[in-house]
Amino acid sequence: MAESKTIVSLGCGCTGDLTAFPGAVKIAIDPLLYVYQQLGMLVEDEVGSRTIHLALGAEDLPLLDGCADLVICRNALDHMPNPRLALQEMWRILHNEGALFVSVDIGGAPTPDEPTVFSVESLGDLLREYFDVVRLADNHPPHSGGRLCSVRVVAHKTPRATRFLDKEKILQAYEARLR
Repeated sequence: MAESKTIVSLGCGCTGDLTAFPGAVKIAIDPLLYVYQQLGMLVEDEVGSRTIHLALGAEDLPLLDGCADLVICRNALDHMPNPRLALQEMWRILHNEGALFVSVDIGGAPTPDEPTVFSVESLGDLLREYFDVVRLADNHPPHSGGRLCSVRVVAHKTPRATRFLDKEKILQAYEARLR
């Protein structure tokens, strides 16, 4: 079923969660991808598969609204300078039936590499601003040293009222600029 889906992995790292993952469209996003490429650390896709790599942060994604079926954010949310903005972008790019998978370390002290420290409660509260949490499990070993555990979450996009564009008003504004 995933073979027909668009999958976006945010904070994918050098291995790229998507290398062996089936998908019609696979997009790997990480601000360090260019560095990993230059160091020869990117893992090649399986034969017949192709991942598009974008070396950028998650806070301003150059993707259309509703383009993704699944967003994966594994061990990355606590590395982001603005996790709330990143989650807004994840919500925006997911289509209405889209799903989100997040795993993030809990506890510890902020570091330059992991500036955001979550508790299970603060992570759940932040996710619920944009998503319906289907499952939250906090009994996994942490990804990084100095953390208490790793939480894994599966969530669905919470529908919100959509702002419709007033095409007539936009056309009038455009014509006024031409005059």
